[in-house]
Amino acid sequence: MLATDLYGIVTGYTYLGVAFYYIIFDFVSPISDEFSLIIIAWLSHNGLMNVVGGGLMAFLALYARNVIIFYFSHNRTKWVDALTVKYPVFMNNYQREMSVNLVKTIMILTFIPKVRILVPVLAGFGQVSKKRYFIVQAVAMALFIGIYYPLGIFFYSRIRAFMQSMDKADKATSIVSLLILTILISFLVGRYIVRKMK
Repeated sequence: MLATDLYGIVTGYTYLGVAFYYIIFDFVSPISDEFSLIIIAWLSHNGLMNVVGGGLMAFLALYARNVIIFYFSHNRTKWVDALTVKYPVFMNNYQREMSVNLVKTIMILTFIPKVRILVPVLAGFGQVSKKRYFIVQAVAMALFIGIYYPLGIFFYSRIRAFMQSMDKADKATSIVSLLILTILISFLVGRYIVRKMK
């Protein structure tokens, strides 16, 4: 799925389109959540949705997706029990470490593109407290959206103008460079948040 497909889904269904994209289509989309948030924020800013409403819907959709995955992983007790029987030392260590390092794990992985989808799976198999997971995940998602959603409001038009001024070869190079820059920024933000929490 390309950015144009995201554009079509969101412009066609507005708020429901944001929910559909993040809960269903985001799993197979090659574009990262950082870029999709920028596109959704730009569409909101241009009058398709309320700017605050678009950000709130993105938060609710991403959060709901992670809660659904967490519930599915957390309730696979047969799988967890089978792994515990087969690898008792590893599973006991894993669950203990996940409980101790839940906040750090969620904060770091939330800011790594496409890897963040593993957060609810790791927490679910780690059998961490549901209430604790919900709170930490909500804070991490709020920080993530609070950083990237405003970028779409303030800078998307400049990025689009910059991309339109280049030929196709330059566009491909620039997209790869922007993706690498986004990953680097995400990693540094995650590391900074973890250091501040310590």
